[in-house]
Amino acid sequence: AKGEKRAYVLDTRTLPAEGDYRLVFRVGDKTYSSNWSQCLRTPEIDSITYSVKEDLSSLDVLVHATGEVDSLKYYKWDFREDWEFHARWYASAYYDPVQKIVLKYPEDGSVIPNYYCWDTALSTDINIYSTEPLTENVVKNQKLVTIPNISLKISYLYSIEVYQKLLSEEGYKYWETLKKNSDGSSGIFAPQPNELKGNIICESDPKELVLGYISVTTVARKRCYIKDTDVKIYKPSYYSGDELTTVDPEMWDSYYTSNWAPVIVDPMTGAV
Repeated sequence: AKGEKRAYVLDTRTLPAEGDYRLVFRVGDKTYSSNWSQCLRTPEIDSITYSVKEDLSSLDVLVHATGEVDSLKYYKWDFREDWEFHARWYASAYYDPVQKIVLKYPEDGSVIPNYYCWDTALSTDINIYSTEPLTENVVKNQKLVTIPNISLKISYLYSIEVYQKLLSEEGYKYWETLKKNSDGSSGIFAPQPNELKGNIICESDPKELVLGYISVTTVARKRCYIKDTDVKIYKPSYYSGDELTTVDPEMWDSYYTSNWAPVIVDPMTGAV
């Protein structure tokens, strides 16, 4: 269907790193293919560190890598973030929507409070860097992401797994152009978008404009953990003086369907 998005995963782990590769695929009755490319060997990631701003307002996650002297000097990074955070209150009660009553959590652990929570996110920005102007093929303190001190990401435990790829000069220029076009602000004095040309062609209509770039490269991975007890900059976005609010029984179902949850129940009055 028009506008439909699809994702396909190809397991290439058993393919030899030597040799040239290209991607061929069909969309409707058209066949598309990328240029033949030699597989590039990506260097390992030296380390992933973080740096806290002097005013304690945020921290930057940084990547460091060292490439071969006579190797290509164009890098690209993607990453996945995972973090643990806790509910604001530790609940001792839960709502049963069938019976429409609030019950205390059983001591046998058959029902577990929704207190320990986890979330995840994938990188969306274009993270590229070239060591070409440098005397050494070394990446130092390359910033991947900035996390503000009010973010739940650093409230307890944060993890980031970084995927490093080596790019060809042509591939780097493609991503560089895409980044410039994406970062350009609107207005009469803003830089004009550059023509974006990838390495994919339509075999039946070579003049058709096809967006995208296929790189053939190995991937280096590394994970880093950051604990709130090490950083000590997290600031909750709510006021410490906030108090729990009592909700009338006739409103319980309404609150439950609005994704609210009870925290405590008074065994004498049944109030929550």
